[in-house]
Amino acid sequence: MIASQAVLVAIGVDWEGRRQVLGVELANRESHSSWREFVAGLKNRGLDGVEFVVSDDHPGLRAAIREVLPEAVWQRCRWGC
Repeated sequence: MIASQAVLVAIGVDWEGRRQVLGVELANRESHSSWREFVAGLKNRGLDGVEFVVSDDHPGLRAAIREVLPEAVWQRCRWGC
């Protein structure tokens, strides 16, 4: 059986340009609630000091960022997100 699922991924970049996978999670679909739970889980595991988020323009993801990371500035990705 083939099932459609969303893979939620967060990658952090530090001031020296080093990238680190912060989290990967399967979700039944890409929705506001799945993104909110994913981002809240990152924060509950100690993620802090997020200043800038770059992502595609998914409305659920944008809403989750506003709710869970209100201090972060959001920008739409322009290259292959």
